[in-house]
Amino acid sequence: MLRPFCLVAVACLAWLLSAPLPAHASDCGYASIGDGEESNVSVSTDGDCSAGPLPPEPAPTPTPTPKPPAPEPPPPPPAPTPKPGPPKAVVPPVRPTPPPAPTPPAPPPKPGPTPTPEPSPTPSATPSPSVKPVVYPAYRPPTRRTQPRHGPSLVSLTLLITAPAVLAVAALRPR
Repeated sequence: MLRPFCLVAVACLAWLLSAPLPAHASDCGYASIGDGEESNVSVSTDGDCSAGPLPPEPAPTPTPTPKPPAPEPPPPPPAPTPKPGPPKAVVPPVRPTPPPAPTPPAPPPKPGPTPTPEPSPTPSATPSPSVKPVVYPAYRPPTRRTQPRHGPSLVSLTLLITAPAVLAVAALRPR
């Protein structure tokens, strides 16, 4: 019985912490009726505030326009390209002389006498394998243990979260 109240308290606390703060009104108010010598003025201040019409804004001072910079002199014309002269004579490449013929390889050395291998041991009689069938236990699916549910249902929890949000949106909606 205590758990639903705890959930409601947590939901309300989260709602209060996430709700925006209310807007504050101005600390100063000014009202004037009429103009000239006969006028009624009402002032309400709670801080630093000045009553009355705003002083006229000073006229902006004209900024001097800068003179355009003097045009740059044009770049000098490029120098004329010299005419190509006659082509130079190309010397033909010199062919390298072929390398001398390789000398025939030396004959391989004569192999020495081969050692006689040792006779392998004679195989002994191997025991015949005993074939026994393997027996597995019968398959039994695991039993599902359902834990008893304590507390509110999923629908109740959803309503606990969404209901304050819907009410807050309705209360804060501009009219």
